[in-house]
Amino acid sequence: MSPEALSDRLSDLVALVHDLGCQLYWDCQAFGEHPAEDEIVGHFVLPLFVALGWPPEKIAVKWRYIDVAVSAALPRSPENCRFVVEAKSLGSGVEGALEQAKGYVASLGVPCDIVVTDGLRYRLYDCRRDYAPVAYANLGRLKRSALDLFAKLARP
Repeated sequence: MSPEALSDRLSDLVALVHDLGCQLYWDCQAFGEHPAEDEIVGHFVLPLFVALGWPPEKIAVKWRYIDVAVSAALPRSPENCRFVVEAKSLGSGVEGALEQAKGYVASLGVPCDIVVTDGLRYRLYDCRRDYAPVAYANLGRLKRSALDLFAKLARP
């Protein structure tokens, strides 16, 4: 995918992912331990949603124990929750993240879509399709299919 296909903010985030997530963070000798889950949220997840047009007041961090909750409208309430994002630390794998996120959605009492991520890879699960995976992007190895994820996550 060419950088022209992405907004400036998204291009900047992809460049940061390449610099940090694909190189420095993996070099334990140069960097030390892999970044924690909260760093992944701060460095990659929040900038992604901002780049996709979501204003900060609609992006909640650690709301009701959810790593990131994106609201379609204010006030922040279960009824307005559009996405539940479950983040994992880099390299830890996200295989169990869906079940954990489903638990958070169940506690809200209303369906919403789920995103699981390690900061580099993002997978979207659709609540209307029994949480079937519907879009994927690896910010470190962008493919044209990533545009589908960005379109689904973008603020309407």
